[in-house]
Amino acid sequence: MDRFNKLMLERENQRPKKDVGDYVFKFGKYNGRTYNDVYETDKQYIHFILNKFDKEKNKVMIEYFTERIEEEYGQTV
Repeated sequence: MDRFNKLMLERENQRPKKDVGDYVFKFGKYNGRTYNDVYETDKQYIHFILNKFDKEKNKVMIEYFTERIEEEYGQTV
């Protein structure tokens, strides 16, 4: 089993890390579209996500959108 775990860890470390903005929605009206695309086209939906979605269950997505807003507008969300 140690050999298998070592092999899996090596493979994981060789993969290029995907930018969170390239993650794809797997639900709702934007199913199949990237976080980045939705951020650029529907700020009202991003506002909805930040206010209504569970912050623990959707931590990566919410952190991504929060950081984008802070960078773009220079304000804390």
